[in-house]
Amino acid sequence: MDWRCSTSRKRAYGYRYTEAFLSQVAHSGGAERLTDALARWTTQLWHAPDETPEQAKSLTGYIDGHRKPVYTDGLIPRGLVGRLSTVLGCRALVLLHDAQGHPLLVTTHRGDQHLTIGLPLILAHYEQIVDQVQVNRIIVDREGMAAEFLASLHEARRTMVTVLRTDQYQDLASFSELGAFVPLSTDAQGQVVREVAPARIALPRPDHPGEVLSLRVALIRDLRRWVPVQPCQQDADLPQRWDADLPRAERQWWEEGWQATAAPIKETTPKLIPIVTTDAVELAQTSIHCWPEPRKRHQRLLTAVRIGHQSRFCENTRGELRSGQATSQPAAAARQAQAVGARGQSPQPRGGKTA
Repeated sequence: MDWRCSTSRKRAYGYRYTEAFLSQVAHSGGAERLTDALARWTTQLWHAPDETPEQAKSLTGYIDGHRKPVYTDGLIPRGLVGRLSTVLGCRALVLLHDAQGHPLLVTTHRGDQHLTIGLPLILAHYEQIVDQVQVNRIIVDREGMAAEFLASLHEARRTMVTVLRTDQYQDLASFSELGAFVPLSTDAQGQVVREVAPARIALPRPDHPGEVLSLRVALIRDLRRWVPVQPCQQDADLPQRWDADLPRAERQWWEEGWQATAAPIKETTPKLIPIVTTDAVELAQTSIHCWPEPRKRHQRLLTAVRIGHQSRFCENTRGELRSGQATSQPAAAARQAQAVGARGQSPQPRGGKTA
């Protein structure tokens, strides 16, 4: 925004003035007030309150963490910036969306803050500034997968949906009470590409030795992605012989006439996506549906921007054709195309001769 339009200055403000202004706003508490006002406005826009609210409205919230790198000469807390895969000085953002992907609240924290700390803070902040709204169901990514963290939210009567980390399970044998797989999604040809089955898993609680946290799991099997079968932990710890895949009768490589054979194809299995949930099929659909909505909105915005650029380009091109500023070849091609469109026949070859 050009501030010259609202002031009597003849020159635009520089970065130094802008930074000084924003610093004064932050020190006076304006950032918190503006953030709270934005959260109230977005909630009123997407979730209008009832005329006679008898109880708090229940919402499903999608919470995600994001880190923005900050390049400065001063020492600031550092964190892993996922997009760059580098540990840099940064600021951590915690974002709260509703079930349709509408942003409700965004808060800024230290760059080294973990999402398990920022999630309770943003929930308490949101429910404090917005009346008659309570986030009862929370969907978060693997960063929120911690047994003690899930136990604390369960004690607060909140439903948590997240994804198990790869170091918390190995294969189907890691789960108990495994049910039958049923189709979850299909492709354009009607082929099943994902299946889901209910299961359970018990996670140990580090702060409570001897206790486990039993969770229900929506176990999704992705039939489009195949991964190698992981060996059991005991076999993985033992050193493997280079000829372990050969029968004993074919390991005499020193004998005359021995021929090397191709290594066998590694056994593969569909990739597992274990979603910790309370309702296997319904919440699996909810978790899969969570982040595509904001991405679709961003894609629509980018598409609109591209269409806007294309329309301006077409308008400029038509203006050049009318004014005669364009080159002769595009102008001739445009005139011939218009003539062809008017006659409804194919363009004539150069020289006016027909085949």
